[in-house]
Amino acid sequence: MVKRVPSRTCIGCRKERRKNELLRFVLSPGGQVVLDYNGKLPGRGSYACPTRACIQSAACKGFQKAFRMKLDMVSADILIEVAIKKAKEKIVSLLSFAMRARQAVAGSEAVDGEIKKGNIYLLINFSDLSESAMLKWQKKAGASGLPHLNIGINNAVKITGRNIKVIGVKDRGLGNAIIEENSKITKLTVG
Repeated sequence: MVKRVPSRTCIGCRKERRKNELLRFVLSPGGQVVLDYNGKLPGRGSYACPTRACIQSAACKGFQKAFRMKLDMVSADILIEVAIKKAKEKIVSLLSFAMRARQAVAGSEAVDGEIKKGNIYLLINFSDLSESAMLKWQKKAGASGLPHLNIGINNAVKITGRNIKVIGVKDRGLGNAIIEENSKITKLTVG
């Protein structure tokens, strides 16, 4: 039996999407709109696509309609900043979990060896990698048919305990979750 994924309507663009593709917002006890990134906060939620345009539209009038009350000024820029920060934290958490579970390898030699064995699903570079090294890994990913991400997290020390520039994720599920979070960051960052 296939489990049905619930859907919600974005208060920005008014399109119906799967619930897990949207960002959830709730009202705090003080009447402030708060991002509920993990979907665990109590109260009535309203949903918006993880795009700059939808969050700006929601901040303009969408939240007032969704929560059926007059709200203080809602800053779309702050909500977008918080969403980007939460997505980056989620990527760090997923990568840390992958490393602990031995579902990822870090460092050029280890990643290169696992690519040759066909054990890597996703190749990740960090934004502090040199341009020539970035091109090298992009070519390697392309030649191996691997998805490749350049993640805007400047320091991998918090993930691996050492200063590395590349991680190879072995697990498809973890890789797809990281790709999804990075996609949110891209959509929220682009104009």
